[in-house]
Amino acid sequence: MADVKWIKVVTDIFDDEKMLLIDAMPCSDTIITIWFKLLCLAGKTNNDGVFLLSDKIAYTDEMLSAVFRREVPDVRMALEKFEQLGMVEIIDNTITIPNWNKYQTLDSYDKKKERDRLYQQERRARQKQLIEEKSSDNRLTTDDSSSCVAVSEEEIEKEKEEDIDKDIKKKTKKLATAQTYFPNDEKLNSTFIEFIKMRKSIKNGKMTERAITMMINKLNKYDNDTAIAMLEKSILNNWKDVYGPDGNVGKQQSNQGIDWSKV
Repeated sequence: MADVKWIKVVTDIFDDEKMLLIDAMPCSDTIITIWFKLLCLAGKTNNDGVFLLSDKIAYTDEMLSAVFRREVPDVRMALEKFEQLGMVEIIDNTITIPNWNKYQTLDSYDKKKERDRLYQQERRARQKQLIEEKSSDNRLTTDDSSSCVAVSEEEIEKEKEEDIDKDIKKKTKKLATAQTYFPNDEKLNSTFIEFIKMRKSIKNGKMTERAITMMINKLNKYDNDTAIAMLEKSILNNWKDVYGPDGNVGKQQSNQGIDWSKV
């Protein structure tokens, strides 16, 4: 695959619990630098967060040491910390970043630009078709044909403006109803919207804005994959709350009997 020229990093990355833990460790600057070098290398290799030099050769800590221009013990120490925190996984002696989609997804701004481009293209095609149809319908052979054609063109322009206004209103209405609660993960965002819909469908389940904010804060304590699994479990069982695997929900979690090994 061709390499990508950017990776997505949120501005509050250093407020993340894992980064706070790393920041409190000895040699934290070295560990954090190696982490960003890993992210950049994953973007260059563009292999879904799997560190392979080729189809058959996996990056070793010695190879990463040479690429990053860091001492081998420092790279090994950093990888060990990352693995403990779940930031990397070692699968069949191959280093991987399990949540690579968190750092490499099409930005919403780019998606909006693409949608706008397609919209403009469709609008121009409709305008051209409208002008051709009107021109065909309004061909006149009388001496007053020129004045009639002029009127027809004014009507065409007016109709074009009305069509554009209608399209803009439709787009605006659609954007207004499309909530974005987790802008960095489309799957998590759509799953959370499904959870809200489920809540509306059960008795006394409609969520207030405050309840939604509290739920978002609760889910942000987990990684995205775990949060999605929690939401899907609650949707499946029509639960009003979500329950995590870390034992922080007390009796209510144990009563649900969630087997997180099967989620």
